[in-house]
Amino acid sequence: MKPDLKSYWLVSSSISAMITLASEITRELPAPPVFFGVFTFVVMSLFLYLVLRLDRD
Repeated sequence: MKPDLKSYWLVSSSISAMITLASEITRELPAPPVFFGVFTFVVMSLFLYLVLRLDRD
């Protein structure tokens, strides 16, 4: 179980403590950022293909 954030505020009087707090709060992405770009490109390309295909009918 993670400690409560309110307890950190009382201790974080120095810059190094605040940097440590910020690094503990940040979350990591579930996949590399490149994956999100490629995935978005593929989805948008699929949508564009479908729209152009529907427009032809």
